[in-house]
This record gives sequence, C-alpha cells and structure tokens, in this order.
Amino acid sequence: MLLQAYDLCDVMILRGQQPNIITYTILMNGYCLNNKVNEARNLFDMVIERGIVPDVWSYNILIKGYCKINRVDEAMNLRKNMFLKNIVLNIVTYNSLVDGLCKVGRISSAWEIVNEMHYCGQPFPDLNTYNILLDFVCNNQHLDETIALFKSLIFERNFVHTILISGYCKNKRFDEAVKPFQYMCSKNLDPNIETYNILLHALCDRQQLGMAIILLNQVVDDDICPNLYTYKILIHEDMLYATRYAIPKLHRFLLLTSNLLAFMPYAHRTSLCLLHSQPLPSRDA
Repeated sequence: MLLQAYDLCDVMILRGQQPNIITYTILMNGYCLNNKVNEARNLFDMVIERGIVPDVWSYNILIKGYCKINRVDEAMNLRKNMFLKNIVLNIVTYNSLVDGLCKVGRISSAWEIVNEMHYCGQPFPDLNTYNILLDFVCNNQHLDETIALFKSLIFERNFVHTILISGYCKNKRFDEAVKPFQYMCSKNLDPNIETYNILLHALCDRQQLGMAIILLNQVVDDDICPNLYTYKILIHEDMLYATRYAIPKLHRFLLLTSNLLAFMPYAHRTSLCLLHSQPLPSRDA
C-alpha cells in the first residue's frame, strides 16, 4: 500500500503536478507508521533538496518516529533544526520529545522541554503531557530519585504536585502523598478533580472511608465538578453506603455532575440513584 502511494506520487510528477509538502508529509507518516523511519528521513531530505520547505507537521512526524524507536538524539537534532529555520514548535512536537526522553530515562532533559513549552507560550500542559509525565513517575523503578528531581525543579503549578501525589499513591506511600496535597492547599494552588480522585482512590484502597468522606465534602464545598472517575469511586460498595449517610451536601454534589449521567453505563447510573433514594436497607438484610 505504501509503495502504491509512492508510485502515485511519481505519476503526479510525470503529469506535471508537483506534490506539495502535505503529500510528502502523508508519505512520511506512512513510513513512520511502518517503523521505516530511515526511509521517512530520506524522503524528508529529498523534499528539502527539491526546494520544498517542510512545515511543523513534517518535523512532528519525523520526531515522533525517532522517539518511537528510542533514537531521541536525532529527534532533538530536528528540534534544533526547527529553531534555526524559525519553525515554531507546537504542543505535538513538545509532547513527542517529552515522551521520547522519558522512555529512555532522561527525565532532566524531559523537564527542560516542559519548561521550554511554558516559556514559549504553549498550553502548559495539555492532557497528553500530563499523562506522559504521570506514567513515567508511576512506573519508574527509581521513584525516590525521580521525585527528588521533580522537587528540585518544581514551581507553582498544580499538575506537578498532582504527579507527585500519584507517584506516592501508586507505590503505597500515602502518608507522603498527603504532604504535596497540603502544600497545594496552603499555597492556593487549587487541587483539581484529578488530584482529589487520586487521593480518594488511595483512601478507599486503605479502607479509610471516613477520611474519604471528609475529602469528598471538600470537593463539594469548593464547587469542584466531579467526573466519571469520581463516580466510579463512589459506587465502590462501602463508599456507596458511607456516602449516602455522611455527605450533608450530597444533593448539591449530584447536581454538579448531573450532565455526566448520560455518559455512564446503566448499572452505574442505577447504583448512583440509590444516593437520591430513601435510606438504604442494611447490607445484612
């Protein structure tokens, strides 16, 4: 299929229709999807020789291709090229580089890229950036060293602290997870629903339902809109019973997320309807 696409490109040239950068970028993407990054690079170089100027998407495809096969230095060289050519890196470029650097264990370099995103005016971070860093921290074999590095580079952004909290919780170190949460609250960094979900899940795992209820009340008091994952935590059997009796502002909580009910599986909606109902019967009944 890829060969046919390349042949079609040759036919275009024979008919006097010069392929543009979009055409070549599609071909490069085909090569990279088939792990033929060298072929994609050869095509990229040929495009330049023909006087066609690559755009940010051409670079993005090649950078992602290199990062996918752990050839991160070549991806970083392309980044330098983009600066020299005055091509503005976008969020896709940065996320590919951060992901590639994390995968080869170069967290310091990854964090430099994250900082560069911020100073160059890119959205900081988007959901993909967050997930890349979160995945690295939670699955890193050297959690303490990674967290020490995060702390040395930390600045006042709530997603960084949320990543630390998740790393501690995933490694069953809840008492240490509480510290960055308390820091966020003291500095008015406004923990978001992702932060609360991580802590709620950890508390349920530890069977500390009383503390979970206190935290859930804080979500309601701060008018933070729960998401589907919050609901998933709530339908945990013990939490369902505890929540029914322990949240004085439960009706307000449910109103905050009534728009999410349509997206929930039927069984989950049924469980949550119990929260609106009369007192639940004893589980022993």
